[in-house]
Amino acid sequence: MFICVDGADGVGKSSVVKLLTSQLNDEGISASKTKEPYGPIRDFFLNNDDLEIYSELLLLVASRIENLEKVVKPAISRGEVVICDRYIFSTIVYQTLSVVNSDTLSKIISIHKLFNILKPDLNFILSLNPEEAVRRISARGGDVNRFDDGDLEYHRNIHEAFINEAKNPHIIEAGNVIIDCNHKSVEEIVAEIKVYLKRQITFRDIKAEVDRMPVDVSVLL
Repeated sequence: MFICVDGADGVGKSSVVKLLTSQLNDEGISASKTKEPYGPIRDFFLNNDDLEIYSELLLLVASRIENLEKVVKPAISRGEVVICDRYIFSTIVYQTLSVVNSDTLSKIISIHKLFNILKPDLNFILSLNPEEAVRRISARGGDVNRFDDGDLEYHRNIHEAFINEAKNPHIIEAGNVIIDCNHKSVEEIVAEIKVYLKRQITFRDIKAEVDRMPVDVSVLL
């Protein structure tokens, strides 16, 4: 199973992914985590602010393919639940807000279809008041990148875009779940995610059992 945790900067994605992975393993559900951008592309992408918009997109897709082929797909084949910190939603939100061009979204979707990019089983979009997100980012001190370094209006636009895209059924053919993180601890957020996740795991296991059942076709004649 492949699930993604996404949302604006400062919402606590990394903390949620870390705790969720740890708790699932403690409960006997084999889980591993990864993050995007992946690999050596990550530092170059996050700290280079003069890239052209489509150069950024191609870098992100290249990083995504590396992550899928080297980390995600092998782990899924071993029967693990793979939890990814950022995925396609981040690409859609940040790249479409970076340029006023109606073709940008269609190009993002087209290039993912071209390379048959794996779709997640579940997308969790973390929602947090932008003022609180900016406060958290400021508290990090020097541990920030070019996407963190924006004013409150910028972070409000990012937050709104994530929520709007999560409600768009045509963006990603998967379950999109918005998690309200306001006034909640990391433990409470993870507990909420696990309700949805275990429901999905149960459905998957039941479906697998049904698929393995012998079918008496004579009853259909």
